[in-house]
Amino acid sequence: MHAMKVTKVNRSALVLVCMALLACSGGGDPSVTGDPQNQQPGPSGLPAPAPECAGDGDCAEGSGCALPAGACVAFAEEGQVFSVLVKPQGDTDLLPDQYVGVAVGAGGRLDLTIDDPIEIRGVAVFGNTDLVAATGQAPTNAETVGGYLVATAPGLIPGTQFRSESKVLADLEDVTKVQNPDTNMDFKPAYTLLLLPGRVYELAFIPDLHDDELPDLPVHYVSTQFSKSGRFDIVLPSREQYYGAKFTGLVVLDEAGSQPVEGARVTGTVGDGTAGTTATTDSLGVFTMVLPPGQGLVTLRVEPGQSSLTFPEREFFYVEGLTELVALATPRFVVGPVPPEREIILQVVNVSESGLEPVPQARVEAHGMAAGGEASGFGIAGSDGVVKMTLMEGVYSLTIMPPAGSRFASNQTVLDLETKKNDEVFVVPLGVREMIQGRILRMETDEGVSGAVVTLQTNQVSAFEGAQQGIQDFSVDVVTDATGGFDVFVDPGLYAISVVPPAWSGLARFSQPSVDLTVGDASLNVSLPDGALVRGRVQRIDAEGKAVPLDAAQVQFYFEASEDKLADGYWALDQTSFATAIQLAGSSSVDDLGAFSLVVPQLDQALLDDGEPLPGTEPNGGEDADAKSAYGLPAVEVIPDDAEPAEREADASRAQPAS
Repeated sequence: MHAMKVTKVNRSALVLVCMALLACSGGGDPSVTGDPQNQQPGPSGLPAPAPECAGDGDCAEGSGCALPAGACVAFAEEGQVFSVLVKPQGDTDLLPDQYVGVAVGAGGRLDLTIDDPIEIRGVAVFGNTDLVAATGQAPTNAETVGGYLVATAPGLIPGTQFRSESKVLADLEDVTKVQNPDTNMDFKPAYTLLLLPGRVYELAFIPDLHDDELPDLPVHYVSTQFSKSGRFDIVLPSREQYYGAKFTGLVVLDEAGSQPVEGARVTGTVGDGTAGTTATTDSLGVFTMVLPPGQGLVTLRVEPGQSSLTFPEREFFYVEGLTELVALATPRFVVGPVPPEREIILQVVNVSESGLEPVPQARVEAHGMAAGGEASGFGIAGSDGVVKMTLMEGVYSLTIMPPAGSRFASNQTVLDLETKKNDEVFVVPLGVREMIQGRILRMETDEGVSGAVVTLQTNQVSAFEGAQQGIQDFSVDVVTDATGGFDVFVDPGLYAISVVPPAWSGLARFSQPSVDLTVGDASLNVSLPDGALVRGRVQRIDAEGKAVPLDAAQVQFYFEASEDKLADGYWALDQTSFATAIQLAGSSSVDDLGAFSLVVPQLDQALLDDGEPLPGTEPNGGEDADAKSAYGLPAVEVIPDDAEPAEREADASRAQPAS
């Protein structure tokens, strides 16, 4: 964490500060936001050129007409490899599926066959796990339990997952019998779950039990793999085991128990962190909870609810586990003492030689410790940079993040309300962000690409390095001008970049997962390779064994990201919130005949075969003058403003649009 001094002032001084701030101009408009995968180029102020083609006959040999853009694009070279996601749409019994290492064939052709899922059916019961393991199914007289079943498995493309869901019935009276293919015996299924064969799924069963004897039951987890359709029963612990994991507790403010806390939220975990149910205390501070029957450390977390009084969040540990907890008659959870609450004013400003300038719309979060427990607060700065917050007296880490597009820098600092017991107003100074002047170019001609959407994303802001908590996801979008140029303010950090050119350009999406923007103000150049046209058809095999087109689906192509490359530091692909956007190479919908057509980048095999290059870039003129790349795409050039004049002049010359 980078600590920064928080200056204290009194109320009278605040008036002078605010007067000075009102005389200053305010901080920059937020950028356009949106899902990078679906982001369409905004208006560039330039009309799109007339279509180049209406069909393949208008294009040269070896190329086709990419519609509806109307651009002639060369067919993708044979052997280029992508990962592909097919998402059936509409009323279908198919599941989304993924294909890794799919090679483009001759003439840019790539056909895909999507397999039917398998059907897993069964019941959910209280029961004897050993008995079910021996017989393969729950006894016919076992007590059924209703609820909801969610199955998830890791996707083959980093950042994705396979997911299926099903409601689970408790009352099977009106359910039609089906045959168990393994035993040829009929049974009434409580659920039907569509899954992909061969994947290791984690099944999470969320019981919905309406019972006076047991409160809400915890989620029950099972990890398993299926190769064919069949029966699989969800077997919960027995009622006796749940009774043994049931306890009643009391939440109070003091050891004497004279001040019960109503509306407090209590959550428990056992052993490896498996979640128990969440309970809320009544008017007497009492709650009843069932934890997952099992061995290991029990952790109970008590925090304020929506209707309860405010107190520090606290955790209570039972090393001996459930045995220790349920042996207590009525365990007490003392959440006091409660420190005094403070109404404070934070003034978020930029301090420069010209004076104080407010930072509007900055997001401020406070996380810290108060009286031995955890406490937090949140606020958004107004147009005057002022944030009003109510916090318990304690020591906090403040995370301040101005909106995307603002020229003011994010930061973390310490707010000590224990030492400064009488202060009510605090001034939080921020620096300025790096200024990145970029250009998007056609690699073959060095022409600027206008109307392209450039997205910079990160959770690696340098100001938050080592921080335990903080707002670390940052994304900013900008549209290139007539020369392909753009200006953007960013916090120093390690970024992923994606570029979506306008459709009429015939160019494809571009991404690099690791661009170092910790060099200060800099120029950033992205060279887009020519687009490559891929065409194909998506089909399925019907009951008669014939291939039939899939007439409603989305096809998404992704750059290959192997496990060894991920291990070499592709942080942006390591289950980040934007991993799939950084890998996306192109997408298309299929027509009524299952046909699709999309433009992907022409990949450079030499870059793909260049040993094991680390991701990211190197500034021009560094020890490694060859900027590094990923996916077989050109590297992003980052040239610091303090680079040698000759280097900067050479870059400026190269970046000029063709006349």
